[in-house]
Amino acid sequence: TESLDRSSQASLTESQVKTVLSSLDDTIAAGDKDHKADSLKARFEDPALTMRVAQYDLNGADKDLAVPQLLTSSESLTVSNSVTWPRVIVDVTKQPEGSTPLILFIRQDDARSPYRLWQWMHLLPGQSVPSTAGLSTGASIIAPGDGDGLTGAPKTVADAWAKAVPDEKAQESAGLETDEFIENIRGEQKNWKDAIGDTGQIAYTITPSDTLLAIRDEDSGALVATSYTYRTDVTIKDGEGGIQMGGDVGAKLGDDGKVTGKAHWTYVVSALIHIPASSDKKAKARVIAGEKVLTEASRD
Repeated sequence: TESLDRSSQASLTESQVKTVLSSLDDTIAAGDKDHKADSLKARFEDPALTMRVAQYDLNGADKDLAVPQLLTSSESLTVSNSVTWPRVIVDVTKQPEGSTPLILFIRQDDARSPYRLWQWMHLLPGQSVPSTAGLSTGASIIAPGDGDGLTGAPKTVADAWAKAVPDEKAQESAGLETDEFIENIRGEQKNWKDAIGDTGQIAYTITPSDTLLAIRDEDSGALVATSYTYRTDVTIKDGEGGIQMGGDVGAKLGDDGKVTGKAHWTYVVSALIHIPASSDKKAKARVIAGEKVLTEASRD
């Protein structure tokens, strides 16, 4: 009797994927209606759960901070072909009006768990998602420490990105391409530092998550979904007038966003990193999609 190698088969059929996406749509609609975490838990898990609830909270603090639309309308779909867990559906959505497509990572943690939205991110301008295996065969999952055939192991590259954002030399040493998220964080830190001037100090840290999920693309590279905690700490000197934070940070702090002593705020950043195949000598790993949501801000 021939044994069946299930590692070459997709973990879900197309019909099963459609059922998961339909249920996720219903969960998103319920959460968007009442803005309650409990309405999301059937089909959301962290970091996506924390990020979506944070968006609801920001909208509650300032109605101008609209809750972004989450869509599951698919432009392309793939699933993992793993015989173990976690398993994943990757949904690249159709382009919503006025925005770039979303990439949804919908994960099943074990055999008894439902598929839940684990991470989502917007495709960055000028980037594209490398082709992955279709639903009939599915894409293989790559272990975090497995760099075989890649320019770097998924965990190594994900950790290097956290060090590269505040340190251009570390970025160059790791061979990472400058992406929009690196530029965004460096730019906003410069703006905040300039606003504070000599009245105080500002520092920030980016801490990688212990959890990531990597799948093989059609060009023998890897797509790595992971997340980071991005925290900023501000100290205003005694006797100085302080600064006034606007936007999401100001809304979360309340009291017109005024900081006269110590304060901090934290974003969760979800990122999709493309790691090229080792045979592509000129290509560099880069973030191709991301999302940044303020989850906490307070005066210390």
